[in-house]
Amino acid sequence: SYAVPTVETKKYLEESLSIARKLNDHNCLSRVYVSQGVNELLNNNYNSAQSLLEQSLFEARLAKNNWLIGVAIFEQARLAFFQLDYKSAHRLFEESLILVREVGELGRWALGVSFLGAMSVDQGEWDSARKYFEESQCGNQVYFFVHDGRKVR
Repeated sequence: SYAVPTVETKKYLEESLSIARKLNDHNCLSRVYVSQGVNELLNNNYNSAQSLLEQSLFEARLAKNNWLIGVAIFEQARLAFFQLDYKSAHRLFEESLILVREVGELGRWALGVSFLGAMSVDQGEWDSARKYFEESQCGNQVYFFVHDGRKVR
């Protein structure tokens, strides 16, 4: 869901949210909130994105779903990254990386490590950047080897 959202996308997400609320489905609520949060992030509506991603994390924790918790924290980290709040982004990426690796989400793990590398570059921390980029490349290779190029979820 990383394409800039359309009006139709927003409409379908609102319908999904309404259904998930009626069903009191915390997993579904978390997924819809994270999708809405990413859409707001892509439209540079950072305050709205933050609120939706916090709601996603809340619902994921109610569902006790470590994958969704990791995804919600990962997206909060991306938001902090795009706001140039590297201290928060670093902390959040580190937290999310533990969870997404734990549940086998190696593609997202490698992307998170790449973000840590990008932050290191921006801060002139070249040794750290090299370490992160090498680690993320290794993670991507393992991911594609294990899953034969197809995402499993």
